[in-house]
Amino acid sequence: MILFVCLLLITGASSVLADEDIDSTDAGVTPDSAMYGLDKAMDSLSLALTFGNANKAEKGIKIAQERLMEAQEMADNDMPEEAEKAREEHQKAIEKAETELDELEEGDDADKSKEAMVKVARIQEKIESHYQKVSEVKDAILERMRDQKTPEQFAKMEEVFNKIKAKALEMETKTDAKKEKAKEKYKSNSGKNDAEVDAEEETIDKEIGLTKGREERAQKEINHAEEATVKAKGKLKAEKDKGSDISDFEEELEDVEQEIETAKKAKDNGDNKDARNIAEKIKEFGNEVSVIATKLGEARKAGNFDEVKAQLNAQIEARHDEKLNWILENAPEERKQGIEKTMEDSEERRLNNTASKKPEGAGNPKN
Repeated sequence: MILFVCLLLITGASSVLADEDIDSTDAGVTPDSAMYGLDKAMDSLSLALTFGNANKAEKGIKIAQERLMEAQEMADNDMPEEAEKAREEHQKAIEKAETELDELEEGDDADKSKEAMVKVARIQEKIESHYQKVSEVKDAILERMRDQKTPEQFAKMEEVFNKIKAKALEMETKTDAKKEKAKEKYKSNSGKNDAEVDAEEETIDKEIGLTKGREERAQKEINHAEEATVKAKGKLKAEKDKGSDISDFEEELEDVEQEIETAKKAKDNGDNKDARNIAEKIKEFGNEVSVIATKLGEARKAGNFDEVKAQLNAQIEARHDEKLNWILENAPEERKQGIEKTMEDSEERRLNNTASKKPEGAGNPKN
């Protein structure tokens, strides 16, 4: 009787999963606990008692979110091995969700294929929300650890969260592809044209909250990009005030920073996923420049500023070009010409800087 009641509770919990905000998920039992094996077993049982491929996929993402929070807690408690265990369990949860997504049928008539579009849209909202949380957790953890850990310790934790983020993005990409398949099936079954199917998709996305969720995530990432570039500029200025010549880095940052307007334009056009992705690239670049500013300060104190600056300048130029090329490929058409002009000006500036560069050994900035 007790077992029966427990099963009912688990089944009931799974039935309301689709309406639950995964952002409310906490770590619960963590890998350092003797009860962790039981916790995983209960999650597996709950997943087994969840019916329907779409519901199972959403449940898998919910479990993955719990594993993410476990990894965060283990990282906060300086337990890298346990964080890696949580990362492995996160991967398993996402892979189970991907399997259920793949097995979700697109439907053999118009009503069923439209229903499939609704189900996939719900999964899109869950996995995109999860990806956003992964990105935020990763940034917070690495920011805290950067100055507290050895390079080896930091690299190990960075690898853990890079893998978690890559796995979440992998499923997001697969979910987008599944949505396209469902749309094609609906188009075939209903006899509607592309414009009509797109209109149906837009209605579905609004009704299940995907459109609003994407708008919020795009704005949040734009805010993060602005914060990251402001922070990077502040760090560069602090180094400049100590006599360091960091003009090259300032110019590279300015080039990428101005593409925040590209992200905002994409958002204004309703291309919220593109806006989120563009802003994320800008944020990453800003964070990288902040790290470089710190390394330049260390080099100045160590007396090898010119050597380190040359190495870091080559690194940031490559990253600058990589980011702008990616943004160019994903930008609204009306922004592409401006980005191309920025890239041309950047290349010309580098050539001029190289031609006018003073001889090596001209001196180190003051300590």
